[in-house]
Amino acid sequence: MLGSYSLITQNFEVMPYMFFILGMVFLITGSVELKAKRKTSAIISILATLFILFELIDTLVENVPKQHFSSLLFYKKLNHAILLRCVFD
Repeated sequence: MLGSYSLITQNFEVMPYMFFILGMVFLITGSVELKAKRKTSAIISILATLFILFELIDTLVENVPKQHFSSLLFYKKLNHAILLRCVFD
């Protein structure tokens, strides 16, 4: 619903909300799959959740006004470093 609204109106301010909802859907799917002892599907869903939430944080940091950018640049680099470490460890 939110995706259709964004495409029709070309208003992408709702993207963080879409990322959050999508991340929660994948998290719930992963937990249900984990309880059903389908570990492969659960791991894929949880990894998708982590990626979507990372993109949510990245989108929020990108849309911060310029006066706050210098203080938040550290957090953006930190998020990238954490993601790379989680993926390659």
